[in-house]
Amino acid sequence: MTILHNKTHHLILIISLLFMIGLAACSDDPVSNTEEEKLISMLVVNEGNFSDSNGSITSFDPETGQVTQQKFEQAAGRPMAGIIQTAVQSGDRIFIVANNTNKIEVVDAGSLEILGTITFDNGITPAGFALVDETKGYVSGLYTNSVSAVDMESMEVTDTTIEVGNNPQEMIVAGNHLFVANNGFGNDNTISIINTETDQVTSTLETGSGPLQLISDGLDRLWVVSNGLKAYDDAWNRDPSNDIYGRIDIIDISTEQITATIETGGFPKALSVDPELGFGWVVNENTVQLIDLNTFEVSDESFIDRDFNGVGYSTAENRLYLAHSRGFEQSGQTIIYDLEGAAIDSFQVGIAPKDFLFRVELN
Repeated sequence: MTILHNKTHHLILIISLLFMIGLAACSDDPVSNTEEEKLISMLVVNEGNFSDSNGSITSFDPETGQVTQQKFEQAAGRPMAGIIQTAVQSGDRIFIVANNTNKIEVVDAGSLEILGTITFDNGITPAGFALVDETKGYVSGLYTNSVSAVDMESMEVTDTTIEVGNNPQEMIVAGNHLFVANNGFGNDNTISIINTETDQVTSTLETGSGPLQLISDGLDRLWVVSNGLKAYDDAWNRDPSNDIYGRIDIIDISTEQITATIETGGFPKALSVDPELGFGWVVNENTVQLIDLNTFEVSDESFIDRDFNGVGYSTAENRLYLAHSRGFEQSGQTIIYDLEGAAIDSFQVGIAPKDFLFRVELN
């Protein structure tokens, strides 16, 4: 199924979204109000400058508004020393993947105290990480076109190496399978599916060009964001006539098949979804678009007219956090929006912000 842009649905989507939020806030149902989420802290993942290896973590306290730069450095007593590719949160731990220094820092999700460090000296440039259980994880090798198993008890890479597509990056575990986004810097368009019990590739799916983000919505679906390909000629001049636009594919986890495709236009970079509200927000070039998660319709009109690198949705606040990069030489910015697309707050972060991690507790 392919859903094209639909301008006429934009206003309907916004009205419906606000109506559902209002119902949730006014509900007299004692069951629905027994446990409410409270956002206790938020971390911004800043990629950093490749030549300076200065990736960093910024923390934000939503109650006091306090912003702490270099949070990892303060907790560890040393700088990150690497370019952060991704940060994966699992329970009380965060796995910070950094290349240049080729390591994964395992830290406590609350304090960022170092719990261990996984290092790679066997030619692996780590790009993505996924945890299977307390004993096993996987790391994707950006230039080895492979995925390696990691012994989480010893925090060492094993001899188990699985060949996948070109330049694998983000990964996610669903059930007993690992889904690997083979990005190829826009020149690959596949997802490798690996059985985590046998460490064998069981199937390969074709997606849009350059898959770079995988999101589980908790409804037995994976959302795959493919960035597309910006073409250049032999002299490295832009060749827009040969561009391949990105898109979003939806995978049914149980059948391991793509069930729908959303044509966003342009080159989408990041997505955040809330299946309870039934909406998602995709960062595209110079715009943020609104997606209906049930009809797979994307608004043709811009929800927010601005260029961002990443997006995160705080379910506890009904707020959108958007990462604005000012290049690789100066600090970036996080801007907080309400669900009508109005900016309500902002704060400075590190260089090249790209992702958000939220810590919540139940009242």
